[in-house]
Amino acid sequence: MAATIIATAHLSLDGVYQGPGRADEDRSGGFDLGGWSASRADPELQQTLAGYMSGGWALLAGSRTYRILHESWRGKQPDSPMSKALTQVDKFVVSHDETLDLPWANSTLIAGDAIPKIASLKRERQGALMIFGSGILVRSLLAHGLIDRLVLMIHPVILGQGYRLFEGVDHECELQLEGDFASPSGVVVSTYRPKV
Repeated sequence: MAATIIATAHLSLDGVYQGPGRADEDRSGGFDLGGWSASRADPELQQTLAGYMSGGWALLAGSRTYRILHESWRGKQPDSPMSKALTQVDKFVVSHDETLDLPWANSTLIAGDAIPKIASLKRERQGALMIFGSGILVRSLLAHGLIDRLVLMIHPVILGQGYRLFEGVDHECELQLEGDFASPSGVVVSTYRPKV
C-alpha cells in the first residue's frame, strides 16, 4: 500500500501561507506580518492535524520549510511534544542544492529532479507523508498528480502581502470537498481531494 501525501497550510483569506506561526518565522520578500495565525490557534486545529498523523507519518518539506521547522521547534522549543515528534520522524527534504546541510536527525535530502523520486517514495512507504506549508513543493506535486489531500486552514484575516499558496499555478486542478468545519476561533478547515 502506498503512502498518502497530505498537504496542510494555514491560509489568510487572500491565500497567503507565509509566516503564520511567529513574527520572525519567514521575513523573506520583506514580509513583516509573521505570526498572523497565532491568535487563532485552538485545540480543534491541532486535533485535525494529529488525526492525519496518527498511524505513522513522515515529513515531506521544501528546504525553507525544513529550516523554519528546525529553528522553530528544535532550536527554540526542544522539549515540546511537537519538537520531539518532528525529531523522531523521517524527514524528506526537497532542494535543488545537492550539498544542503540537514542538521536534524532522520533527515534525507531529495535533490535534483524531485518528482520521480517523490513518486517512488510514495510507492515505497506507508502512512502519511505530511507537508506543512512548502508552497513551491505543493504546487509542483499538484501539477504532477501526487497530492492526495489538501487540508486548508483558512483564517478570517486579509494580509495583502506575502507568498500565496497557489500563486503562479497555470493549470486547472479540480478538487472534491471531503469535509469542513469552523473552529471556535473562526478558522474554516476544509479538506479536499484532487479529482483524477
